[in-house]
Amino acid sequence: MINSAPTATAIDMQSYARKDWFDYFCAFDNPLIYKTIQFDVTELKKFCRENNLKFSLTIGFILTRAANHIAEFRHRIHDDVVVEYDKVVPVLTVLKPDRILEFMQGVYTDRFADDYNENVAIQERVRSGIEMPPRGNDLGRLFITTNPWTTHSAAQLPFARRLASIPGFIVGKIQEEAGRMKLAISLQVHHALMDGYHVGHLVHNVQCHLDDPTLIQREYQSLFESTAL
Repeated sequence: MINSAPTATAIDMQSYARKDWFDYFCAFDNPLIYKTIQFDVTELKKFCRENNLKFSLTIGFILTRAANHIAEFRHRIHDDVVVEYDKVVPVLTVLKPDRILEFMQGVYTDRFADDYNENVAIQERVRSGIEMPPRGNDLGRLFITTNPWTTHSAAQLPFARRLASIPGFIVGKIQEEAGRMKLAISLQVHHALMDGYHVGHLVHNVQCHLDDPTLIQREYQSLFESTAL
C-alpha cells in the first residue's frame, strides 16, 4: 500500500506575499471564490474506454496533479497562519450498495498507474465497509465530489470555516454537444490564499491533460504564461 502522508511547513507571515489580502479576506463571512468551467473531455473519455479506466478516478488524478503543481493549491490556513504542504491527497466520493454516498481518502504520488490501482482498491474497501472513510480536520487534502447524475452551470460545496482553505471540486454529468463530450467542473478556493491567476493556472494544467490524456502516464512540468492585464 502507498502510504506517504502529506506534511506541512509554516510560512513566515511577515514575509508572506499575500499578507495584506490574507488579512482582508479572512475577515469575510465567506471568503471563497466559486468558479465553474466547461471542459471538453472527448479525448479523455476515449482514452479511459480504450484502457479500461474508471473516468471518475482518472479525472480525480488529473485534478489532484493539476493542484499539486501549484504551490497556492497546497497552502492551508491552520491556527490563523498559512502552512504549505509538500503534497495534498484527494478525498473522493464513493456510492455504496445502499445508495449512500461516502468519502474515501485516496493517495497521490504523481505516478498514475500506482495511484490509480491503489485508489481502485481503496474505493472497493470503502464501498464494502472494510475501510472506514476519512474523518477529522486534516488539511492536507483536496475535496473532489463526483455527481454523474445531473449537469450544472454553477455549484458549491458546504461551507465550514475550519475546512474552508481546502480547495473543493464538483465534477458533474458528461453531456454530448455537437459530437463532443462536455463536462462542467466547479471549484471553490479561499481568496485569502489565491485569486483568478491561480485558478487560471489550474485550468491550464487540467486542459493540458485533456488535450493529451497520455500525459498522465508521463512526468509533468507545469508551464503557465500569464497574460498581463
